[in-house]
Amino acid sequence: MTQFEEAIQKKYFSGINFSDERERQVFLSYIRGFALLILDPSVKKILEIGGGQSTTLLAELGQRLGWNIITVDMNPDAIALKIRSQSVSDITLKNIHFCKGVSISTQEIRAFYEREFAQIGGLPFAETIKAASVFVETSMDARKAPRVARAFGLDEFSANGILDAISQANRLTPELLSVFRTPGDEFEFHANGTDPLQGCMQEIMDTDEIDAVFLDSGEFSSLPEWEIVETRLRPGGYVILHDIFFPKSFKNWIVCGSIMANPNYETPYIDRSTPQGLMVAQKKL
Repeated sequence: MTQFEEAIQKKYFSGINFSDERERQVFLSYIRGFALLILDPSVKKILEIGGGQSTTLLAELGQRLGWNIITVDMNPDAIALKIRSQSVSDITLKNIHFCKGVSISTQEIRAFYEREFAQIGGLPFAETIKAASVFVETSMDARKAPRVARAFGLDEFSANGILDAISQANRLTPELLSVFRTPGDEFEFHANGTDPLQGCMQEIMDTDEIDAVFLDSGEFSSLPEWEIVETRLRPGGYVILHDIFFPKSFKNWIVCGSIMANPNYETPYIDRSTPQGLMVAQKKL
């Protein structure tokens, strides 16, 4: 199967300059994940949260298949830096409708993580965390595991111990979040005193019927984004998630747990070929 995706990448996306082989493998996983959408004629409009190399792939598919692609990104012009090719970037920018800004406001993100969780995606928090256990993966990248363990006062990383600690806390503690915090992340978009950016994701999904959503923005955006997507995604619609393995990333592993625990969704594909991973889920008709 890899030879097929490599042939597609070399023939149609040779202009992208990958920083290393791991980054190229991530792009191949995008090809595999988006292939499921190609075969569904009901897919017409796709919402991507967070631009990058995936945007180039969606732009090409959209042009060929007549898809309407909306990408939410704070700085669309920076895509040239992410794909390291100005010519490819110019083509991408031409074929994508950009919502320049953020999906969720900083205020909403802060409020989301300050509360205790009764539910995630309409399901009890404890059920979601239990289902997320299959996305705890340390064999490919365990660099953050010791820090996660220390965040809960544990001597070593244990999947069961970490999951129990999160369930008992009934929230995602500041100590846990701090392991994945970086300067200028979603909690600090407006630390420089500029006017707050309003999130545009809810308005987009309230205005348009979106057939597929690709969640791949910041580490902490996906959970509150999922609260918007889950209640608005049409039956038969898709959600695609990148960075699904914990503790490599915090981004989507709990979202994936929420989906796995929800009988209204099926999961046709999980890509485990990279440390980041990728999952495709479909809301049942």
